[in-house]
Amino acid sequence: MTSNLFISKLKLKVPIIQAPMAGVSTVKLASAVTNNGGLGSIAFAASDFRKGSEVINEKWQEFKLQVDESLSQNVNFNFFSHEFENDHLPTNQELKNWNQIYNKASKVENKLDENHTKINISIKEVESTTPDMFKEFISTLIKIKPHVVSFHFGHPSLESIKTLQENGISVFVTATSVAEAKHLIDLGVDGIVCQGYEAGGHRGNFLVDQSLDENLPTSSLFNLIMKKLDTKNTFIIPSGGIVDGEAISQYVKSGAAAVQMGTIFIPTPESSAPSFIKESIESNQLIPTIMTKLVSGKPARTLKIPFIERLVCAYEELSNKELPEYGYAYNRYKKLSSSIGNQFYLAGSNYPLIDTDLNAKQILDKLKKELTL
Repeated sequence: MTSNLFISKLKLKVPIIQAPMAGVSTVKLASAVTNNGGLGSIAFAASDFRKGSEVINEKWQEFKLQVDESLSQNVNFNFFSHEFENDHLPTNQELKNWNQIYNKASKVENKLDENHTKINISIKEVESTTPDMFKEFISTLIKIKPHVVSFHFGHPSLESIKTLQENGISVFVTATSVAEAKHLIDLGVDGIVCQGYEAGGHRGNFLVDQSLDENLPTSSLFNLIMKKLDTKNTFIIPSGGIVDGEAISQYVKSGAAAVQMGTIFIPTPESSAPSFIKESIESNQLIPTIMTKLVSGKPARTLKIPFIERLVCAYEELSNKELPEYGYAYNRYKKLSSSIGNQFYLAGSNYPLIDTDLNAKQILDKLKKELTL
């Protein structure tokens, strides 16, 4: 069974990876998952590695203090790797459109300054524009040697992938289509996280944009990859809509090396997520989710609260639909949210099915009992 090899190689007890969930997951969550047999993940999307890589070692040192000594490398470091070459400062038209839809959605006049900076800098940009800083980045990873380094929205160069692998680090990358999975297999990555359309958070597509996305659910994407591609040298890891041991068991029996789970950990005390999602489940408010790029500039699955509905409706009313790009758009939203409050609650479509009164250890214990491998 492929999962046995995966568990053995990564020194796990269960075939479960905690999704990185930038902005929600914490080192405390990652360490709790690792301590209880899964693979904890630490997200570095918010870090700008053009300025140095000290944050990686800082987070790892924090992680080491919270896990068994033998598990200090048992962690996944996750980075965003989106294209950046065509990034441009927001145009006057893009800013006008953004202000118009956000004024309607927030019901307050947007008075943000026009200091245009972007956040969540791509590793591709670090690699291309600041090679010395990227060399430091790679050196830091090699020195720490986490079991897994993963990338979302794409991947760095083949040379960088090979360098990490030659130094004993497994490289995982997200795929949302069969074409992306084939591309990654051809690159020789160690693992592919197959992100289905029902998954919460940002969609990791990198070969096609939202307009051409097939929107494949996790089961369809996984089955197509397993049946149509040569996966014998690659760990295939479904992600999206998985909330219990029964689903994990079905995927593993069908050839999955493991599964990646994120939404299930959102209500835990180890998470830094706002309480809104937990309270919505507990009060039985079955708020649907929606995939939209209108908040960050990239498609992401979030709860369709009234603010998001107003945002979508306002956007549909625009004749010119140009908006600032990811990074710039997300930074503007973050600034606005400091005054209107957070209105962006990322979660998978199956979020109403999760327990809200369990901590990370209790979730892992429960999943272990439900597994039938």
